[in-house]
Amino acid sequence: MIMRVERFHRITFENDIALLRLETPLLYTESVSQISLPQPRQNFTGGVSPNSVWILDAMAILQSISLREIPKTFGELTTLYLKKMGKIARESSANTVHLVTHQYPTVNIKNAERDRRAKVQSSSQLRAAQIFSEGQNVLAQWKKYLSCGKNKELLMEFFIKSWVQDGRGHSFTLFIGHSDTCQKICFAGTSSSPAIAEVEELKCSHEEADTRPLLHAKFARETANSLVIQSPDTDVLILYIAKFMGLDCCLV
Repeated sequence: MIMRVERFHRITFENDIALLRLETPLLYTESVSQISLPQPRQNFTGGVSPNSVWILDAMAILQSISLREIPKTFGELTTLYLKKMGKIARESSANTVHLVTHQYPTVNIKNAERDRRAKVQSSSQLRAAQIFSEGQNVLAQWKKYLSCGKNKELLMEFFIKSWVQDGRGHSFTLFIGHSDTCQKICFAGTSSSPAIAEVEELKCSHEEADTRPLLHAKFARETANSLVIQSPDTDVLILYIAKFMGLDCCLV
């Protein structure tokens, strides 16, 4: 099994040595404390083995959508998001995609830091915005909307509800690790109602989307020839270098 961690760079494993290949060199400014990082690549599928299993950070995909791309309604946003995952599956000849999300519990040691960041962005109190229909307009202050953890949870719940009702035009299996559950949605191309089931083995209480993919990787490696974990999080990069051997992957 080959495992690649996709970020700004690609990591492969050869003869027990992790080789780091930068897609774009880091650009150092005059101040050592300030480093300009290259933008994440929009096409992550080049050079990936066919039938790889992709494990994606749900919020990273959402945040990769530029403000100019954000559609008018939540229904259109749902369609755009699913198309992005479908494109990854199609271009890499992948049959399976895992999507993992963060959790934002009410009582959490990180709440103070999150509140501090929210206040920097806006002096007004952030409130969760309910999504009632696909025709509802996306909020104009998009970045402010995403700075509220509850909004992210509600948005993913809305996505899942919409995909279960209509996933026409897509042919792949999607595992969604959301909240403390995991749902498997099988898109069958022309079928308007994908099959859905809960996956007991992938139920967990992981809060961060940097540790949860490891559970999905352990689950997926039973049948996958290769895994691709895509995330902009540096923690993910370091964590999966350390945990690579525990996945019983064959080194290439």
